[in-house]
Amino acid sequence: MSRRGEPGARVRGVALAVLPWLAAACESPPQIEPIVMAASVQADADAARRVRDDALERGNDVARAQLDEALAAARRARDGAPDDFRIACLVQDLEFLADARAAREQYAATKGSAREKTLAARALLPERSSEARLLLIQACDQDPTFGWSRYGLARVESDLGHNDQALAEALAAVRLDPSLLEALRLYADLAASTGARDAALWARQELVAATGGDLRERRLYAELLLESNGKRDAAAAEVELRAMVGQIGEPPPPAFRKMLSDVYVAIGCTYAQRYRYDEAIAWWRHALTLDFESLTALANIGGVELNRAEHTDGEVRRLHQESALAAYEEYMLRAQGLTKPLPSDEISYRYFTVPEHVLTLRKLLGLPVEQEESVEETDLGPRWPEAGR
Repeated sequence: MSRRGEPGARVRGVALAVLPWLAAACESPPQIEPIVMAASVQADADAARRVRDDALERGNDVARAQLDEALAAARRARDGAPDDFRIACLVQDLEFLADARAAREQYAATKGSAREKTLAARALLPERSSEARLLLIQACDQDPTFGWSRYGLARVESDLGHNDQALAEALAAVRLDPSLLEALRLYADLAASTGARDAALWARQELVAATGGDLRERRLYAELLLESNGKRDAAAAEVELRAMVGQIGEPPPPAFRKMLSDVYVAIGCTYAQRYRYDEAIAWWRHALTLDFESLTALANIGGVELNRAEHTDGEVRRLHQESALAAYEEYMLRAQGLTKPLPSDEISYRYFTVPEHVLTLRKLLGLPVEQEESVEETDLGPRWPEAGR
């Protein structure tokens, strides 16, 4: 259980009959609830959370004065809502940012109640997982109704590689506290990673509903739907993605241009999975108008055109091959002007797969073959012209 706290900012197409983790236990699914915070502390908690998230999730440096203000706001919120454990976690996160050593000593000295044991366990992570696990087990035994201890235990079991136990503890936490969306997010992640797709879909769907359509939750749900390559799931993903378009707005605010471009790419994928290739390409081209560096859109266009060429012949095949070549060459051109390094999982595709497609297509079309791009091998691995930009 990290010290991040992760507060949460309907289409219900999954039948219970296809959720074996529920059917086996003859239990109905927990009725998930949104996070509700006392209105009197909401402003202070939100202000403190923004600083915490900026530092922990985005890795930004926070000025000490700003951190002190956030910590004061968080403590006011805790004093105004002493039973809200989410706020207690927020205070702890900020205390660690301010002085990790002092915070660790403070929480290690207080282990009386289940709440205190849970906070003490958080203070031990991630370095001392085994000790944290023992504290959390004690907290669960001491107060079996406290969902946050179960959630903490689920996080630790996951970190230790005990995924089955982590899944069970995360679901138990949600049953104890239906608004503990942090536990539901963990459950969704674990279910997806262990192949329990139906359970993951249920959790992701509930998170969209409980957060009022949070953009991140919609995106994760849509991505999971698209993994199936099924037409029905693709249509469901399109619903979520179009809802994101409506939330962001067109044209998008500058800060949301990249996000909206990625949404357009995903919408294109929903059409491609339903073999509606012309519509898919139109969406991918739309994405390129917002993000010059959307290489995924160009790669998708090239891949679809190659696929169409394989299933046609004559002049139609040649037209698709020409379109594929144009997309891949545009990919190469835009890749040379990137403002930041490629993600590691795209390097092989950029420097080997795409150039191979270009070479093959130019030969098939009877076009001159350009000199291949050089890749220099060094002691630190391959180095390319735009690497490190």
